[in-house]
Amino acid sequence: MKLSREINFMIMGSMLLLGALCAGASIYSLYTNSKGEREHLRSLLISERKDNLRDLVSGAYSVLNTANFYEPAQKALTEMRFGEGNKNYFFVVDTDAMFWVYPVRPDLVGKVKMDMFDAEGNEYIRQLIDGAQQQNEGFIQYKEFAEGEENALTRLVYFKYFEKWQWIVCAGMYINDIESVLAQKEKEIESTMMNQLTLLAVMMGIALLLGCLISSKLISKRVIKPLLTIKTAAEKIGQGDFSNTLDVNGAEEIRQLAKSVNTMQTSLDKSLKMTRQMMERQKISQLKNSANSLPSSQNSSPNRQNLQQVSKAS
Repeated sequence: MKLSREINFMIMGSMLLLGALCAGASIYSLYTNSKGEREHLRSLLISERKDNLRDLVSGAYSVLNTANFYEPAQKALTEMRFGEGNKNYFFVVDTDAMFWVYPVRPDLVGKVKMDMFDAEGNEYIRQLIDGAQQQNEGFIQYKEFAEGEENALTRLVYFKYFEKWQWIVCAGMYINDIESVLAQKEKEIESTMMNQLTLLAVMMGIALLLGCLISSKLISKRVIKPLLTIKTAAEKIGQGDFSNTLDVNGAEEIRQLAKSVNTMQTSLDKSLKMTRQMMERQKISQLKNSANSLPSSQNSSPNRQNLQQVSKAS
């Protein structure tokens, strides 16, 4: 039974190793796919926000094109709001960093603020001006503290240069909700991963149990029992009993071993018989030589009787 246990342990170890490899491959695949899916979703959501901002700035640009003077354009853009709860707005700054429209900070209108910094210390007004002068339009991101929020929020801004008045028309919206969507998606992926690992563990447990039961029966029938039969026969051979005939059902190697034991038993039996005959012949020869070497008076009695008895026995 020790051999059976060792084989079962080897099978269990192999299955556990296979299960670990499968689990590792599954986790790696899920992680890689989830990472790609998150990035793809992020890209889609950001692209959607950018398209919305472009459309909004195009609408504001139309207002500037139809306006005859600064003040009607300022008033129109100041009153224009968009987004959830109308919390998002337009703001306008010129290439000298003077604010023309800034609904949430009307105190800054008419003032030059080139050195304005965001929550991370970046000069985002200078970035807007450089971008407008070099590319005419584009996107920037910066962080700011919104009303009622403890942490800084990320704001995505699209800007477009209105060359007629040297204005830079900007529209922005917060994109932190995208991170919330991605975080929720990541939780769903983690939940799926845990469910898959749990299912894999249950399947591995069932496979181990069935594997051990089936292998125990097969090993016992095809290996252990034939080996025990061969062991018993070998012990009897060691005790001088050559009457065993091994007929076992098992693996090819087990049958070959039984055949070898049968052959060895036959050879030993023949060898022992031949040895006995040789010993008997040698004993007869010694008695004959001894009888011939004695005088005639002594050669006729006990030695001759012994010789006759040995001859009869042989």
